Amino acid sequence: MDAEADAGTRIHAAAALPDGRWRPFEIAFWLILVVAYFVLPGYRVLGSQILIAGLFAVSLDLILGYAGIVSLGHAAFFGIGAYTAGLLAAHGWGEPLTGLLAAAVYTLKPFRSNSASRPVPMRFVIPAPEKASQILTPAVSPDGRMMIFSALFDGTAQLWQRQMDSTAVQPVAGVSGLQGMHAWSPDSRSIAFAADGKLKRLDFAAGPPRVVCSLATGAQSGEGASGWNSEGVILFTSNTRIYRVSADGGEPEPLVGSDNGDPNVQYRWPYFLPDGRRFVYSRADKSSGTAEIYVGSLDSKETTRLTAADSQAIFFSNPDGGYLAFVRGNSLVAQPFDPAARSASSNANTKNWFGFGLPPTLLE
Repeated sequence: MDAEADAGTRIHAAAALPDGRWRPFEIAFWLILVVAYFVLPGYRVLGSQILIAGLFAVSLDLILGYAGIVSLGHAAFFGIGAYTAGLLAAHGWGEPLTGLLAAAVYTLKPFRSNSASRPVPMRFVIPAPEKASQILTPAVSPDGRMMIFSALFDGTAQLWQRQMDSTAVQPVAGVSGLQGMHAWSPDSRSIAFAADGKLKRLDFAAGPPRVVCSLATGAQSGEGASGWNSEGVILFTSNTRIYRVSADGGEPEPLVGSDNGDPNVQYRWPYFLPDGRRFVYSRADKSSGTAEIYVGSLDSKETTRLTAADSQAIFFSNPDGGYLAFVRGNSLVAQPFDPAARSASSNANTKNWFGFGLPPTLLE
């Protein structure tokens, strides 16, 4: 599921629902027909006539009964079928078994292709809490059951939660002094966030938040947690640098950026890739007005530039492969990306997305 916050007070969300699959009784029905063809050869003609008449009645009822449209197309449809059958018989295709097998292969094609698993887009809008002036940084839990986001009330940010099967939103208890972004734990039971100069962790079933570590002095844009892997490593941004720290607490370790670096360069928005070791992040240069997406690793200092972007980048995949989603200008971009090769394709799908307040956050 994807969610984006615009510059106003709405969250635009897009979910993926599985395509419809064959039901057991539908499979049984067609299997019975195939078996009956061989077991009851004397009823082949009668059975065919029954199916043809039933199809004719149902389709005519839809057109004439429900829509009130007088249709001559039915006669043409069945006439074309009869004419085609006659041509096939005249040219050596008179054996009906061949046609039956071909129809069965074509009918069962969805079971062999990946079309049944291809997601179907679903879009909806989640309104902001009453009296909120702006909503930011929506994040959907890995299990897809809950969303958290921050909302501004008279310039003060508060953290809110919403169950995806409900229309009600409520504040996250115990969270105050919110500074920036937040990240879900892989099991969807906890969140990490920046507040009151600290990186904190909230376990929803275990009471109030607890401190993970202190943030560097001097809050900057993009402050806060934005990555949490299955090994318990949290990635967060503090004072233009990217750090790692254990979710159980400890001393943070700098990953990207340095104390002697250019003060105009900001490193922020780290987001873990599927292997939990590599991550993508943003490098923004205020002096030149440019922003780019890089890929880094927990295991080395090597980094690779991927593409220009004006927002955080997130990774998602579908049957066609992996993609990075990010904002460039007023467009939401999905760019093919191979995490193993650390390479992004030059071919990208773009969608014009007006009303974005940068820097937006895109979370899968």
